[in-house]
Amino acid sequence: MEDHHVAKFVQIDEHELGLFAIYDGHLGDEVPSYLQKHLFANILEEVCFH
Repeated sequence: MEDHHVAKFVQIDEHELGLFAIYDGHLGDEVPSYLQKHLFANILEEVCFH
């Protein structure tokens, strides 16, 4: 099993945001590794998020 996890905080203006996640790697390392590195930044870049 190739599980990955994230516990990350960022400060945006006066708000502190956190992402806590466990990515299941039953089918390999590629997808959970990508999500661990990029998901939070991609969420924060979404126009609808702000």
